[in-house]
Amino acid sequence: WIDRACKGDLDERFYDTKLRRLKELSDTWWTKTQTKYNGALPVAMVKHWAELMGMSGGSVRPPLFDLSPVEKSELREELEPLKPKPAVIPAVPTKSRGAWLDGNNNFSSGMLLMVSVQNMEEAMEAEQGGADIIDVKNLQEALVGSGHPNIVKAVRGVMPIEKHVSVTLGVVPNQAGTVAMAVYAAAMLDATSVKVGFQEANYDQAVQVLKESRMALEGFNCKLVGSVFADNVLFDDGLDPLCMVDLAKDGECDGWLIDTLTKDGRNIFDFMPEPVLKDLVLRGKELGMSTSLSGHLKLSDLDELARINPDIVGVRGAVCGDGERDRAVAWESVAEFKRQIDLRKSGEVDVHDGEVIPVSGSNGWVVIDGRGKSCAGVIAALTKQVGVDKESFVEAILADALNIYDVSLWAEKAGHEVLTKRSDPDGTTRVLIRP
Repeated sequence: WIDRACKGDLDERFYDTKLRRLKELSDTWWTKTQTKYNGALPVAMVKHWAELMGMSGGSVRPPLFDLSPVEKSELREELEPLKPKPAVIPAVPTKSRGAWLDGNNNFSSGMLLMVSVQNMEEAMEAEQGGADIIDVKNLQEALVGSGHPNIVKAVRGVMPIEKHVSVTLGVVPNQAGTVAMAVYAAAMLDATSVKVGFQEANYDQAVQVLKESRMALEGFNCKLVGSVFADNVLFDDGLDPLCMVDLAKDGECDGWLIDTLTKDGRNIFDFMPEPVLKDLVLRGKELGMSTSLSGHLKLSDLDELARINPDIVGVRGAVCGDGERDRAVAWESVAEFKRQIDLRKSGEVDVHDGEVIPVSGSNGWVVIDGRGKSCAGVIAALTKQVGVDKESFVEAILADALNIYDVSLWAEKAGHEVLTKRSDPDGTTRVLIRP
């Protein structure tokens, strides 16, 4: 390609399909690393990139120093999906609402970490720690208020384009036009998603608010996330959190979030047990919506969260300097929370206590490639495929231990048969299903 370009023959289509994402990733890391080293050439980045491509890069020589473990992990996650892969003929299901998680978030898959921030300093700490989603909110407004537009604009301006920056509107009034205007403002600020929350609300009114908000997002890439609170049961007219999936569906949302308002030490599991949340998450994934859980979550909740396996886990206090949500976010705490999530995604920490669904052998299949896809996208694709073709075997290619378990559980609950689970040399697992 370079030889042809030097002769004036610029193959723009080849560049767009094969090289552009690599060039953008290289430019981003080159600039970021060079800035970190006060203008010195980013030798550390080049060496680690070489290591990731199978070459021997080694360590840099003084006075330079290698990338940090967090930076190495980030670069690996961002580069891995861009490597050449064997050709696979995928099924082509209807594009799911949850598909927005796949292509715009550090090229990640599996549970994503969302960190709530109040200002630019905290946003940079969350970014350095490896947060997948930077969520801007205002803790001084009923603990779930909206951040100032100037903060959202500033945070979005410094974050890489592939990084999610979400906006929390908090508890919204039952005024569809007012909420739609706020949603429109979030989209104008280039937020990846905007969350609209309901506390004391009538179901039909909430649906109408969400539909008006959906209309306000026409022409934008900003996604609509409906939200209810697990502790709504404490309020006289609190909207039942069990309606979350139906509300998101009827309100034409791209995804949903269940959070808590109570900040007295109780968390989401004090109001909604693991089996209930697991059922809601599976229902959301079957509809192709992104699923998110938050609400005073701590590291000690990660095993339960991993078994539920929402697309997004939201935290604040757990990643603050002293574990209190009113103190500043610390990148070291973010990095540790992210590391613990990754240990469960990889299966290094087994949250299912070795539970295995029996398998046997068979052959013949339609392939659904789930590498680099959200669990919601994979399950929506599987649901679509078996809905239109109950004769063909379906093979799902998965790279995340939690997604593998969820696909198996989805098959079991839907009455399908898991025939084989085969591990490939590249670390992926192929799950063969007979509808």
